[in-house]
Amino acid sequence: MMELKKTYIHTFAMLLMGEKGLSQTGLAEVANVGVPFLNQVLLCKKTSAPVQEVIATSLGFENWKRLDQAALLFSDNFSNMYNLPTLRPIKEAHDVDKRKDVI
Repeated sequence: MMELKKTYIHTFAMLLMGEKGLSQTGLAEVANVGVPFLNQVLLCKKTSAPVQEVIATSLGFENWKRLDQAALLFSDNFSNMYNLPTLRPIKEAHDVDKRKDVI
């Protein structure tokens, strides 16, 4: 059984493609593959060095490894942004009760 690795390249690539005005169809044409295959490469379910190279360079990275590193950093930063503790400390117990009514 193949071991699956968590990857964020697909999500990160989709965001970058949107910023650059690229589509999966356009990227697949440049890579000379079909959209389903391109999507499988982006999801890291299939590997193809030539397709990975086209994807990486089209998104502004020197190679697939750099794209992978940037995607991981993006994911870490995004996760940290939503896991920050609240900035307002609760000073008294009755403040908690007031919040229940609001929520």
